[in-house]
Amino acid sequence: MGTRGDKHDKDAGLGLAPGPDGAEAGGRLKRGVGAVLGGVAYWAPVVLALGFLLHVANKSLKPALVEKQRLEQRDADLRSRETEQLRRQEQLETQLEALDDPIYQERVRRMESQTDTPPVKVDSPTPYSEGEDG
Repeated sequence: MGTRGDKHDKDAGLGLAPGPDGAEAGGRLKRGVGAVLGGVAYWAPVVLALGFLLHVANKSLKPALVEKQRLEQRDADLRSRETEQLRRQEQLETQLEALDDPIYQERVRRMESQTDTPPVKVDSPTPYSEGEDG
């Protein structure tokens, strides 16, 4: 098979055999760097995914939640204004309907003509007048 020299040369390439001054340290360094790079390569997808999620949370989700809160407040304001406007519309429609009624028009005309004269005072006793025991 191989001679002792062949085995020595084979192990020297892997950094396992003792060699001249820094050869053994260089082999350990290569193995250490390889292990670190292997660990980085192993965890890189996890770190990248977490980085992406943090980016989405800070740049997309947070502003979206702020905008949602602003829109909900605006929605509440608009709904209250809508309710008020609908109530006002109903009052105006009732007034319009009353103005078209001839009986109402006559009552308004009489009321306007009576505002110039003082109200009539009745001196006859009634069960509801003051001074009577009831």
